Amino acid sequence: MIEKKQVERRRPLTGERTDTRQYSYKYHIRENDGSKVEVCVKTFQSIHGIGLKRVRRVRMPPTVAPEDKRGTHTHRTNRISEELKDQIKQRPVLYYKKNS
Repeated sequence: MIEKKQVERRRPLTGERTDTRQYSYKYHIRENDGSKVEVCVKTFQSIHGIGLKRVRRVRMPPTVAPEDKRGTHTHRTNRISEELKDQIKQRPVLYYKKNS
């Protein structure tokens, strides 16, 4: 379970920084009796068997899934032309049977 909180206090720095965090996160696990225990991110990862990238992805707000664009490219160099496909369809096909 991941708890998200807005940063409560910002200390002034010399110069402007644009990479300040908007949120801080706390990680909890549930014990057998149902109580929550706060743990560090490393322990959270270890218990769930996931990496830091997956934890970051879960923390991000849900977005629309990207569109699947596999197989949509137009530069197919080995493509069979429509004319050749028609010639193949018109050619008589002989099926050889094995005499038993």
